[in-house]
Amino acid sequence: MLKVLPDEVSLPNQGEKVQRINPSFTDTLVPSDEYGKLIPYIGGYYQYKSTGVGESKVLYAPVYGLSTADGRTVTDPVYDSVRIYAMSGTGYIYELVTGSDGSEPSLGRHWLASEDGTWIFEIPTGSRLTDNIGGGMVMLERIRTVRKKTFVYQDFYDYSGNFVFTFDKAMAEDENTSYTIGRFADGLAPVNTVVAEPAEDSEEAEPEKTVSAFYIDVSGKKTYEGFIYCGEFHGGYAVVADKDGKYGVINTNGEYLINPEYRAINYNYEKGYFACGAQGYFDILDMTGVQVKRVLCDRGNVEVLGFDTMIYKRTNSSTGRSEYFYADTDVPFTCEETGQFPDETGNLGGLYVCSYSGSANIFDESGKTVTVLDDFGSLVCKYGDYIMAVNSNGTKTAVISLGSGKATGWINMSFEDRQAFADRYIVLKSQSKDKPVYSLYDIETGTFVYENCDRIETAVTASDEYLLVLKDGKTAVYDMKFNTVIMYEFNNLG
Repeated sequence: MLKVLPDEVSLPNQGEKVQRINPSFTDTLVPSDEYGKLIPYIGGYYQYKSTGVGESKVLYAPVYGLSTADGRTVTDPVYDSVRIYAMSGTGYIYELVTGSDGSEPSLGRHWLASEDGTWIFEIPTGSRLTDNIGGGMVMLERIRTVRKKTFVYQDFYDYSGNFVFTFDKAMAEDENTSYTIGRFADGLAPVNTVVAEPAEDSEEAEPEKTVSAFYIDVSGKKTYEGFIYCGEFHGGYAVVADKDGKYGVINTNGEYLINPEYRAINYNYEKGYFACGAQGYFDILDMTGVQVKRVLCDRGNVEVLGFDTMIYKRTNSSTGRSEYFYADTDVPFTCEETGQFPDETGNLGGLYVCSYSGSANIFDESGKTVTVLDDFGSLVCKYGDYIMAVNSNGTKTAVISLGSGKATGWINMSFEDRQAFADRYIVLKSQSKDKPVYSLYDIETGTFVYENCDRIETAVTASDEYLLVLKDGKTAVYDMKFNTVIMYEFNNLG
């Protein structure tokens, strides 16, 4: 059922016919300065049977094309998916995939394209995108087999498809070495390594492990070495541990803001505090390194939490028990109705959770209960003045208003891929026999905008959001004001 939108927009009754062309012909997107912003659209869907053992299930998969903001088709609907990634800084890149049903990320052909179509390149055969690593680059994983040995390399390419460097080949080819590469920020990315050397006296003995860490710049050159742990940079600072296992904080010049003299440092970069652990206490320091609080803690860990009010969490390493306190008074932070501390994963956007007897009290920073939900799973997203919750198996969704303190109760639909449009409309999905059914729910009015759709998705670009709706053989794309960007009548695909 279609409800009334701000401009009483309805899905088109007619439009240009779109037929999926031969899937092998996918090179319809060529670099051009004339496209402007490219917008994904759903050009239909096809059916296929699942390959699970002992079952025969029909699945439905959409196919995608790209159009311009004024509705001109740039590519036919030939792509199995269009994945959108935010670049470091501004802008987005698209990963276009064909020849894959989505079950295996490395299958099919993959392209990367700029949001405005000014560049596009195909990911080399045998590689797959592992991360939009920042620093103007993407990281591709490449597998090479030599005489029954398999080596995994991390190749870095710039956004125009130019090869930049391959991370340390000797390290990649050493079967005793494992490593992780973090994201670039301020031109630096952390690399944390573990070298496992088998013990000489016994084949069954645990291997000795040596850890080391360093940073690399955007050319792959090592810099700021001599650590055993390196964290990613946030706001110009990163947590590191020296060879003695002492933690400190450095800036992008490798200079210490906080000297390496602590046994642990927890960095809440969103609120701008470091919780620095010493013997018997944690010092909470601000971004200038000035102490704002000392928390007694003989054994365990302290983290800074909170939304508007600073709240810290103290965890006992022996028992695993976590307790929460108001930082200014050291008064226990609990739910007034139950007297319980929040659950481990209960903090989101100013709301907290404590569970008891199969129910969950959701309360604010004053300790007052906002709502009580049975079969509670977690708080998952915040949009505007509303927070979404899901039940224990993710099949139901509830909407909680921070302003009024009211909740919807459980809506018998799943919150599809945490998708929201204009911080107001959320995509929900239910199952009708073998075929999923999509709806769009207005969290401000508590009503459905669309129901019983074949597909609803959102697409987020650097400057706008778009809503993709597929219903009754028709597909439409709307901008944030619900103006129609593109509309088609499509042919069902085999």
